[in-house]
Amino acid sequence: MNYRSVIQKYTIISCIFLFSIKLSSAQWSIGPLLDLNFATSNLNTGSDGIGTRALLGIGLVTDHNINENLSIRLEPMYLLKGWRHKELNQKYSASYIEIPALVKYSLEIDQNLTPYLLAGPSFGILLNGNIKFEDGDKADRTDSFKKVDLGFGLGAGVECSVSDYKVFAELRYSIGVIDVNDVETIETKFRNRGLNIVLGTLFNFTKN
Repeated sequence: MNYRSVIQKYTIISCIFLFSIKLSSAQWSIGPLLDLNFATSNLNTGSDGIGTRALLGIGLVTDHNINENLSIRLEPMYLLKGWRHKELNQKYSASYIEIPALVKYSLEIDQNLTPYLLAGPSFGILLNGNIKFEDGDKADRTDSFKKVDLGFGLGAGVECSVSDYKVFAELRYSIGVIDVNDVETIETKFRNRGLNIVLGTLFNFTKN
């Protein structure tokens, strides 16, 4: 469908643009991250039968300082999303290339400890999807998911300076704004949601 192509192109162009800002910046940081996603789904018909799954993500984080307190943070990663159907004892999961683009506001306590707030959109490109049944069998359900996901994240974190690098931990709640169900015979709308615990390391770079 045309709208998928438009969203995909917009996502790719946006990411290239944001990365070019970082690479041309005089002050930027980059490092690895690990994301623990307590994933679920919000249903338009009620969510009494929907449970949470603990899923993982792994990727990179880049941080571009705009001024003393404000920065732009990208966290491109491979991320698993999904939910658990309690009544049917079925587990749904989908893997994405996920790219949160977040605005970060820092509140410096001292030179070594910096708490911060962050918020912004997150773009996801579907890689595959599957369902695990009660008896343990799995089935491919990639065609049941839309190829693109879009969400919004809001959270807080803290950075700690250690020698010439920083370690950070952040807690973020992500809300999907797109119905990811792509089965026309199913009217139920599935929107990804998740509580993300993100741990990572940042190494500082300076470009002359």
